[in-house]
Amino acid sequence: MSPEDISAAIELRDIMSMELIIIGGFGLCFSFPGFCMMRWIRKVKCDEAKPHCARCTSTGRRCDGYLSKPRAGLSLHESCRLTKNGGRDGEARAFDFFRHVAGPALSGQFDAYFWTNMVTQVSHREPAVRHAVMALSSLYEQFQDMNKSPLLASINRFAVHHYNSAIKELLSARDDAVVLLVCALFICVEFLQGNKESAIEHCRNGILILNKAAPSLSLRHDYLPLIFCRLSIFPLFFGCSVSSFPYVAGLDAKAQHHFSKIADAQCSLDVLLSESIRFIRSTEDYRLGTLRHTAVPSSIREKQDCLERSLSAWFYAFSEFHAAQPPSDSRAVRYHLLQMRYLVTQIWVNVALEQNETAYDRHLDQFRSIVHIASQVVLPGSRDHSLRPKFICEMGFTPLLYFVVMKCRSLPTRLTALSLMKELGISRENLWDLNTMYCVGRRLVEMEHDITLSEITVQSSLRRYAEVPLEERRIREVMLDPGVDIRQDNEGHEVVWTQMHSMLWKPVGDLVMKSEWMVIS
Repeated sequence: MSPEDISAAIELRDIMSMELIIIGGFGLCFSFPGFCMMRWIRKVKCDEAKPHCARCTSTGRRCDGYLSKPRAGLSLHESCRLTKNGGRDGEARAFDFFRHVAGPALSGQFDAYFWTNMVTQVSHREPAVRHAVMALSSLYEQFQDMNKSPLLASINRFAVHHYNSAIKELLSARDDAVVLLVCALFICVEFLQGNKESAIEHCRNGILILNKAAPSLSLRHDYLPLIFCRLSIFPLFFGCSVSSFPYVAGLDAKAQHHFSKIADAQCSLDVLLSESIRFIRSTEDYRLGTLRHTAVPSSIREKQDCLERSLSAWFYAFSEFHAAQPPSDSRAVRYHLLQMRYLVTQIWVNVALEQNETAYDRHLDQFRSIVHIASQVVLPGSRDHSLRPKFICEMGFTPLLYFVVMKCRSLPTRLTALSLMKELGISRENLWDLNTMYCVGRRLVEMEHDITLSEITVQSSLRRYAEVPLEERRIREVMLDPGVDIRQDNEGHEVVWTQMHSMLWKPVGDLVMKSEWMVIS
């Protein structure tokens, strides 16, 4: 591997200018600007006074000062004095925690073989992988405590030490598979910290290395293209354009229309989802951009038709597989999740070239099916949410149900989807944050139906608002400012506010942005 490839594998972008935005229906991303430490912990926008934040000192709190801007090449802050926290005992504990807790949880409801077997096996003989596992394990355990912010995870000294050690070992790595394994682990590290730009850059560089190395990878590394296929999806939800983000080469050969096991169905749908998202993102200008008054070329409509036929073929094969091999109770969740992903993808591809939001109304039955499937899901530890993981690397239920909340204008279905988000969602699904998406979704319902959900019962709202909203009331996209503010309610409790910007059509056919402050916590 050349020095340029190694450099690409570990290069990280500046994270100080991130934005938080909802893209294409249900993408959502957090950012962490250069605020002082205490204001960041308390989620209050920093006034940037030096050497201490005045908003801290004016309220009697001790200001912990400012974090240094990280140098290119590291996303974990090196300003900490590094110590081997716990020594060998700490490393053994971290590795054991990864094997039994973090690794099995990262894949969500799907097969955890890559994390629990492949990664752990390679870590025994490859120091770079072992150090990356230590860093991820430590950050994952710290993330389990929801009272700690991602900032606190980023100054975890044990994690910083092993993150730096992984990079050092990576510089002398000769095996592309090792570099790609570490890259996948680093992406999860950035997910846990909410570092969107760094996670996207790792993913971009990993795909470039994978595409170059793919012919030389052995069959035992066949998991790597599939892992990066799934990871390649999230950047397109969080602002990356198709022209600026690479695709995983050779995936067409992995698309199947006959499944012998659930993993085959998942891999095939992952390929179709990746292709579908790239298509949807590539046609945005015809829907909301500069080309919205231009006729859509026939080649684009042919691509849309091709995707719809492929999705239908997948569903036919999946239905046959489902009939031949009904799932056990322990695997039923995987089947439900794949069905929901298929339906969301099918709806989204079908309306990709439509400018009117009323186009979604012809899919009300599919929206109801998504909610019905979700209502049948029984998660492990469903009676005790504390037993569930707080973070998964995969796309789980949250963005799928959020899509229903945002694009289905049937009030009963929307309210049920909102409820199921709280019931089935994980606190963080790669970069999707459950609490923020729930609050945004709830506010969208209130705005489009002109109701206040906290002041009415579900039954009364359903009787009064049986009609779907008019086109001019429908919100197309939503963006949130990166800064937040803390205010006190009437009872003296702190409430987190942020500014939300909603995109609608004007009656004359132009886009207009409506802004307001909203509560997100």
